[in-house]
Amino acid sequence: MTVMRGALLGSLAAALPVVAAAQEAEGRALPAPADFGGVVLVTALAVGALLLVTAVGYLYRRERRLDWEFQKPDASTQGTEGHH
Repeated sequence: MTVMRGALLGSLAAALPVVAAAQEAEGRALPAPADFGGVVLVTALAVGALLLVTAVGYLYRRERRLDWEFQKPDASTQGTEGHH
């Protein structure tokens, strides 16, 4: 929950200067549509739901110990420091 709150606050802090600059400048940009807030809300809820489903799937896999041998790293590449 703390990570999601931090991500939301970070995104908000990063977007505020852009929004303020866009509102001040008279440019060629189109104004935001009337349902812009609803679209942002639905998108944020969809991303949150996707993250929740992924987290539940990960926890299920971890609790059931559903790790297969082919998912583990090769023993021969674990000690190498360099990249290919």
